[in-house]
Amino acid sequence: MRNVRQLLTRLLLLATLQPFAVSAIDLQPNDVVAPLPGKNYLMLSYLNTENNTFYKNGSISSAGPYKNPVIEVNTAILRGTTTYSIADLPAVSYLQVPYGSVKPGGSLSSYPTDTGLGDITIATAIWPYADRASRTYLGVAGYLITPTGSYSSQRPFSVGENRFKTDLQIGFQKPITDSIDGMVAVDTMWYGGNSQCSAACPPATMTSLSQKPLTTAQIGPIYNINRIFTVGAS
Repeated sequence: MRNVRQLLTRLLLLATLQPFAVSAIDLQPNDVVAPLPGKNYLMLSYLNTENNTFYKNGSISSAGPYKNPVIEVNTAILRGTTTYSIADLPAVSYLQVPYGSVKPGGSLSSYPTDTGLGDITIATAIWPYADRASRTYLGVAGYLITPTGSYSSQRPFSVGENRFKTDLQIGFQKPITDSIDGMVAVDTMWYGGNSQCSAACPPATMTSLSQKPLTTAQIGPIYNINRIFTVGAS
């Protein structure tokens, strides 16, 4: 039961990779715990996010149309997952297909809403070291986000990003005490170019948009209340 719960937690976490995300992939408690092989899962999830702050050059901007900006994103996510072994090492792969909408509001309400297929994600993780008896795990994951989502250079906001993204992540978890585990993870995301940026790239002429790689580090304790519930910080 615990391994199923941990895998479902991991799947729910990975579903949070959404349009407009410029950060890397965050982990939740026990995401580094290796799943049991030979399992297949189909999951449908829903996510709602709202952004009401505009940043320019690292600072909050409230001038002009950004005085009261609202961007609401609603996404339904279908994912198929399989767990298996590679040379006796635990591994998991999934294919994720999102469908959703991006709705500008507030001072951005004059811009059109976009609804459609999102960017499809393919991911695989493998655990070079997994010792369930000592609760010690080392995992490596790779992600590929494809430009399959709805996109138009004439819309400032689109469900898709019209670019490839890749991410490489490594995580380590081991017990600190009988009931507390420690987890640390580091990942880097690389962004492909978007050669069709117009409405979102003033002065609204077709141009190429690029982004530098981003590296994120995470560390935090995990308190195991019992076999069902855990509490974590990051």
